[in-house]
Amino acid sequence: MSAIRLLNELESLGVTLHVQDGNLKVKAAKGAISPELLQQMKQHKPALLSLLRLRQGRDYPQSFNQAQLWFLDRLEPKNP
Repeated sequence: MSAIRLLNELESLGVTLHVQDGNLKVKAAKGAISPELLQQMKQHKPALLSLLRLRQGRDYPQSFNQAQLWFLDRLEPKNP
């Protein structure tokens, strides 16, 4: 399993991961992470840390269509 797949799998289970002081922090309900998933997390820890660092604070630019929709919403709010 790739690190991206693992991250998606964990998110689908309600598990949240974040980087704090260079360490991987995990928040999950008790029993949400199976021993197999835990082993995968250990195996892919460096890649998970890299992916999470890339995600942090990244703002994605609007597409042209998103900008148009935003403008129309400002012009006439709540107009379907």
